[in-house]
Amino acid sequence: MDDQVFLSRSQLNTLRKEVLLKLAEALADAEKNAGNTGELNQAMTIVPLEKELAGKSDRFKKLQLADAKKRVSLAFEKMPDHQFLTLLDGLGLDQVVLPLLGEGVAEKTALLKDLGIAVLLKTPKIMDDELTKKVRRSVTKEMNQDGFLIGNYEALHLLNKTSSYLEADQSFNLFNTLATRALKEWGVGGGVLSPELTETELKEITEHSEIAMVLPVYGSQELMVSKKCLFGCKSCLEKKKGTTGLCRQEMTGKLVDERGFAFPVERDDQGLIHVYNGDTLFLREEILELKGVDTWRIHHHDESMEKLRTIIGYYSQGIYDKHWGLPEGLGTEGTTRGSFRRGVK
Repeated sequence: MDDQVFLSRSQLNTLRKEVLLKLAEALADAEKNAGNTGELNQAMTIVPLEKELAGKSDRFKKLQLADAKKRVSLAFEKMPDHQFLTLLDGLGLDQVVLPLLGEGVAEKTALLKDLGIAVLLKTPKIMDDELTKKVRRSVTKEMNQDGFLIGNYEALHLLNKTSSYLEADQSFNLFNTLATRALKEWGVGGGVLSPELTETELKEITEHSEIAMVLPVYGSQELMVSKKCLFGCKSCLEKKKGTTGLCRQEMTGKLVDERGFAFPVERDDQGLIHVYNGDTLFLREEILELKGVDTWRIHHHDESMEKLRTIIGYYSQGIYDKHWGLPEGLGTEGTTRGSFRRGVK
């Protein structure tokens, strides 16, 4: 392929599916020829999807028998203050995700545990030597967390020898059960589903995966994380001659594409740049059909506590009520269902 070619996401999806179809055809031909000659090509390691999906997972069968409500998880992009966390008491949350390197993480983990809420600590999605050292120091401290949300393979390497529950974030791009099987072999107990999966693909992977499945259902979806500074601040270390390092002054802005769509951009206190989708993900009653999902995750970005109460109430109770409509204060303007209702067929 030409290294200068540019493909949109839909074109990449089409290309990926065409490649898989051709591989499946090649495997079928190889098996046919092997049957005729009595020999099997030992170099062939492709597993067709229909063979991979031969039976439902034991985890899915247990979920069917339990027929319980989904666990509701709330993930914070930035570390919230102590007072904000105390207001989460009694809202119906099962789990909260906090930044591992956030200020006061030990005290805030203890606060949530006292409220009866499980806590996962989230590693950065990209880590240089400095961040790796910080993560290594942090994970050796006893904070009574319930596990870690890992954002990259470096974090997996640091943590897979521990007894902690590990959950692979969206950056691991879980597209099929082969990926979930590999993660299980590496000591990972759960995974956050890719936002590019369609409803049919989500159903297939969640019903056949042996690791717990987490579905993002609401919030700003992160499109990219980078160390490259996009802001023109005068104090930027990257832009000064003879200096190295990252700016750690928190800043916000927008990237606007040629069609006029705006994408929020933020720099965090670790110097990392985060680019978000312009529309807020909002999955609704359709997710009730995904019986193989263990947890629904809400991503908090800048929502007020009043709105957050409404969102949590919807996913912990309102979505199960037999009526039409959304609760007051929760609309669909400026929201998206991601790839849930579309995709290459």
